[in-house]
Amino acid sequence: MLLQICVSRTLDLEARIAAPNLADVDLRDDMGRYEIAEAGRHLQRLVVNLRFPVPAILRRFDTIGELIVRLLIQSGREGYNTFIKEVRGLDCETLVLRSMWTVHQFEPSMLHLLRICNGLKKFVVTLRCSELIFACTSDCPRTWPESYRNDNISLDSLEELEINGFTGKDHQLDSVNLLVGRNAPLLKGVVFRLPPRDFLKCSNIIRDKIRGMLPPGLELWACLENRKSFGILDELNLYA
Repeated sequence: MLLQICVSRTLDLEARIAAPNLADVDLRDDMGRYEIAEAGRHLQRLVVNLRFPVPAILRRFDTIGELIVRLLIQSGREGYNTFIKEVRGLDCETLVLRSMWTVHQFEPSMLHLLRICNGLKKFVVTLRCSELIFACTSDCPRTWPESYRNDNISLDSLEELEINGFTGKDHQLDSVNLLVGRNAPLLKGVVFRLPPRDFLKCSNIIRDKIRGMLPPGLELWACLENRKSFGILDELNLYA
């Protein structure tokens, strides 16, 4: 029985797929050449590059356990408006977000995905660390008040928030502030996964600048990238 599909540019094939027990799809290319003719309505894991046209597979399943999204949307007003219009009504428990966009499009797009994801329990985001942060232009979504509206963003089910790629830059602090400022009554804490070479510097920034952003009682955790173990930030031996 077929449980997993992996599609990449190296596969120059057309296929009609019947997989009633399909659980895992890794879609790194356009799936227009492939038709999932028979499958259930729930997918355990979907990895997808989000470009236009929006992959039809996002609308093929009612619920997704873990959705891993890489944003590859064209910049400017037209690309962002198309993204807002076409990406709707996702139902997933875990959302993992990576982006090739600049910070100008990334923050509004992140908020849109949080707004439309139903039943979200865990959100994992990788922040961009580019040194090149240009001034906003007239067609930058970051300048539109509607891009940052608080209405219709419900994080009532969110229990875990994990932030990767944090290096302490100002635009990253802005992104963190956008996230931790949301009403999330079930959120237990925030986990930062830090690069080893910046661990001490970033830990100090988290302690000095981010702790004050968090609601009282919310735990703040830090760990090295690619390590499973972590501890409460105040109890870490930063020189270990």
